[in-house]
Amino acid sequence: MKEEGRWPWSRIKVAKLVDRLSEAGTMMLAFDVVFSEPEENAVDVLQGNAISVPPPINAWLLEQKEHIDADNRLAASLNSTDTILGTLFHKSEMVRTGQLVPPLFNESNGTELLPEKMVVFEYSGYSAPISELMDNAIGTGAINTNPDNDGVVRRSPLLIKYADKLYPTLAMETARQYLLEESINVGTATIGEVQTVTHLTLGGKDIPTDAKGNILIPFMGRAGTFKTISATAVLNDDEVLKEFEDAIAFVGTSALALADLRPTPISGSFPGVEIQASILNGLLHPELLASEPDWLPGALAMLLLVIGLILIIVMPLVSVTTQPLIGIILAFLIVLLNYWFWNSLRINMALFSQIGLILGATTMFTIESLIRETHEKLKIRGSFGQYVPPQHIDRLQGGGWDNSLRGERREMSVLFSDIRSFTQLSEGLDATELREFLNQYLTPITKIIFDSGGTIDKYVGDMVMAFWNAPIDDPGHPSHAVHTALKMRTQLESMQDQFQEMGLPKVAAGIGIYTGDMNVGDMGSEYRRAYTVLGDAVNLGSRLESLTKFYGVDILTSEETMVLCPDVSFRYIDRVRVKGKETAVKMYEPLWIKGTEHDEAIDQVHAVYMQGVNHYLNQEWEKAVAVFKQLSEDVPGELIYRIYLERSEELMRNPPGPDWDGIYTHTTK
Repeated sequence: MKEEGRWPWSRIKVAKLVDRLSEAGTMMLAFDVVFSEPEENAVDVLQGNAISVPPPINAWLLEQKEHIDADNRLAASLNSTDTILGTLFHKSEMVRTGQLVPPLFNESNGTELLPEKMVVFEYSGYSAPISELMDNAIGTGAINTNPDNDGVVRRSPLLIKYADKLYPTLAMETARQYLLEESINVGTATIGEVQTVTHLTLGGKDIPTDAKGNILIPFMGRAGTFKTISATAVLNDDEVLKEFEDAIAFVGTSALALADLRPTPISGSFPGVEIQASILNGLLHPELLASEPDWLPGALAMLLLVIGLILIIVMPLVSVTTQPLIGIILAFLIVLLNYWFWNSLRINMALFSQIGLILGATTMFTIESLIRETHEKLKIRGSFGQYVPPQHIDRLQGGGWDNSLRGERREMSVLFSDIRSFTQLSEGLDATELREFLNQYLTPITKIIFDSGGTIDKYVGDMVMAFWNAPIDDPGHPSHAVHTALKMRTQLESMQDQFQEMGLPKVAAGIGIYTGDMNVGDMGSEYRRAYTVLGDAVNLGSRLESLTKFYGVDILTSEETMVLCPDVSFRYIDRVRVKGKETAVKMYEPLWIKGTEHDEAIDQVHAVYMQGVNHYLNQEWEKAVAVFKQLSEDVPGELIYRIYLERSEELMRNPPGPDWDGIYTHTTK
């Protein structure tokens, strides 16, 4: 427009453009513009603007009027080439200008065409080419575009209804003329009182349409995919004319100011003239056209149902981090299916509903899972947070925590720890001092238990109860419990200076460990619950702790625990029958982790000790008395030596007989 001036151009210039295209050998010319009003003659303009025109000049002007008539000039040019002109139909019946040509549609399936019953786009007015131009063109076609509800042009009608007659669109009429068809055959189907379009037949090929006679525009790419040449170049550059030889040329505009740019799936501003070219390309190559068969809505509904079922079944089974991935994979598969339908079957499968369902459902499930997971985390922390180490909380939040709450029976290791003579010790402290003492003692002890993966069952004053192998599986629970006890003993020894500063005597604690089958779970009432362990094995662990003071040792374990701790050195203590139990329990004292530094002289003492124990169990009383008497003199602080010495002396005076099994029965807890 910069070189040729504002639109509309003089039709003389348009005529020159047509002449140049005709000279180039253009096979057919289609105008995506409308010439619905005659162009004012220059003579009429001159005569109207002049105050007075001398008669000779006026006579000369009248002689020249016909020669400079722009419409006649363009009509002459149109007569020299096959040209299809554009017609614009209107909803308003107030606009009816130009000359409409008779419609050229026939039925193709033996059904009488009943335009008045057809559901194609209907208009009440039109702007058609003026008769001078229409008489010199070979046809005219509608240039209307009908966007979808979202304003995007995806489809185009192939026929327009006006006054109960059917008229072709510009691309349709151009294709008909190019294929030298006398008429366009329309396939229809009658549904009740309505006649729908099924297809159009052109050049012996069926063109699939929807019920309104629309096709999906087969866009081949962005604007400029089809060769585009400016009018200035056509008028002034002979080289570009070679591009038009044996070609079908569309004349239109791509200028923004002329408002013929349409939003399409390809671009937000796609030239209307290239839309017409895309439609014509599809009509001449029907294999490019995609269809929307009658069964497609039902198939899409079934697909939505299947997608919904997959989401409903799968989403609750996967984690919140996996749910978006499932949605992405499902959307990707739907896109692949759409791609296959389009490229292999030329069927247009709308994506919006499926992708919308996947996006909406995935978002809903993810939000629901996040809410549920947050609730579960709070519930887990509420149920376990006070007695389970933080790393256990994190693992429990990975799943399976509710099974732990429901309760189960499994092999576990339980530990009891109690400060000796705590009642006497606490009597010398006021409430504040007692609280400070317990906090100083229990905090590092609890940390040791947590660091080894143990679960705090409860505190009862100075007593600590812990267990291993629940709620998190711990195959090495016996070893972890024993290692914890050894560290607790070391920790207590290191805290003696702090206790002395508080004016306390030496603080000692007894620790009992038992390994066996226990019941574990969330137990209690609806008012108060606790995650705890129950069973004979638990009671035996408590009994072992109470016996540490009797034997003068810090830690006692059962044989069941000892055999599962090959990395720990143990000392045999006794075989006892506790009060209320018939089964005897072998007790051992864990000494140290194998491989750690210790006084080798202690090994020699323990070897002598075990000789004395063997003499004792074999009823060799004199030998046993001799060994334990010597040990008691060498190590006077070891209570266990005096115990065996006193027992050996008593049994030597009162032999038990051949049925004696070496079991000592405790009559107190």
